[in-house]
Amino acid sequence: MVASLDKINFDMLVKMAVLVMASAALAAVPAMSSAQTGAQPQQLEDVEALLDNVVRYDGKKVSVSGEVEEVIDEKAFILESGGLFEDEMVVLKPAGNLMVKEDYEVTVTGTVRAVALVDIEREYGWDLDPQIKIELENIEAFLIADSIEITEKDD
Repeated sequence: MVASLDKINFDMLVKMAVLVMASAALAAVPAMSSAQTGAQPQQLEDVEALLDNVVRYDGKKVSVSGEVEEVIDEKAFILESGGLFEDEMVVLKPAGNLMVKEDYEVTVTGTVRAVALVDIEREYGWDLDPQIKIELENIEAFLIADSIEITEKDD
C-alpha cells in the first residue's frame, strides 16, 4: 500500500512539473499581432469610436468607414465619421497615389499609430508643407492605410 501511494505521489509530481514547464514555455512566447496571425482587422463603427479608445487600438489593424473631409496631399487625407467632437483622423497611405477626393465615402483598413506627427514624418518619409504641419501638430493618432475602398463617389 505504501509503495503504491509513493508511486501515485511521484506520478502526480511528474505531471505537475510538466505542466509548470509547459506554462513557462508558453509565457515566454511573445504575443503575435493580428498581422502575424492573419486575423481579420477589427471593424469599428466610426472614427469617433476609434479615437475614444485610441490607446486600445494603438498598433492594431482596424477597418473604419467615413467620408473624406479633406485631401492633404498625394499620401494623406482626413477621414471623418461619428459625432461632433473627435470625429476626424489623418489617414496616411505611405505609397501615395490616393484615388480619393473630398466627399467620397470610403472604408480604410490599416494600423492605428498613436504617435506624434514628427514620428510619422520620419518613419514614412512624409514631407509636409510647413502650414499643414502647424494644422496637424496636435494630432495624436494616425491610421496607416493598407487598403482604401471607395464605397460611394460624390461627383
